[in-house]
Amino acid sequence: MDKTALARADVENFLNRMSFLDANGRMTTNTRITYVRRACNVLKQGRAMGLTRPDGPMAGLPDDFVITRLDVPKAPEPSEEVLTCRPR
Repeated sequence: MDKTALARADVENFLNRMSFLDANGRMTTNTRITYVRRACNVLKQGRAMGLTRPDGPMAGLPDDFVITRLDVPKAPEPSEEVLTCRPR
């Protein structure tokens, strides 16, 4: 695989696929959020650890191949049932 060929469009394809699977009931919203957050962390931590330096395992990874906090879906609001306390 040529890491230099990766781009922001590839990140967007991943995010769109996660959204599609969530929307079609093939994964839960919480699973989607977890996967996107973990992918974001892998990229951030890899850069922070210097793995993108020459001869590193992430060498050549473009700067725009990132997941930003704006890309991470927001957690769903708690359902009204959980918020409502009704006497029995």
